[in-house]
Amino acid sequence: KPDKPDKPGRDAGAGRDGKDAGATLPAGTKTLERQAVDHVAAGETAKAAATYEELMRRDPNNKVYAEAARILRAKLDGGLPGGP
Repeated sequence: KPDKPDKPGRDAGAGRDGKDAGATLPAGTKTLERQAVDHVAAGETAKAAATYEELMRRDPNNKVYAEAARILRAKLDGGLPGGP
């Protein structure tokens, strides 16, 4: 099989709700979603949960944010491995 070149998907730059997910931000500024992912990667569960809860408040129709917040809160409450 030949290698497929990297190319954006049909909805590249748009979020699930059609809003522009690739909006231009000032240099050095991270989106709230990027901050949430970074907190998870850094093991900062409480910060990640709070950030996903804020994302959930801003976009209540995005089930991914709600599920991420639920999972992270469960970790904090001792219900899942990886909590305090």
